[in-house]
Amino acid sequence: MSVFSDRFKELLALRNMSQYAFAKKVGIAEGTINNWCRGRNEPPYDTLLMICRELGETPNYMLGFED
Repeated sequence: MSVFSDRFKELLALRNMSQYAFAKKVGIAEGTINNWCRGRNEPPYDTLLMICRELGETPNYMLGFED
């Protein structure tokens, strides 16, 4: 697993938000969200920034550069 996938799943859980709900909210395919949660891949930088805005976190936190 990647730091991103662990933190992404953690933040979704803290907000009681399912992968499906997040996918609908941001307009990204649920399968893509699932791949991020499983650590199969990570979002491109522009999408990472959007995710950070939606979840109220920084890219540095999401990528494991800060706690």
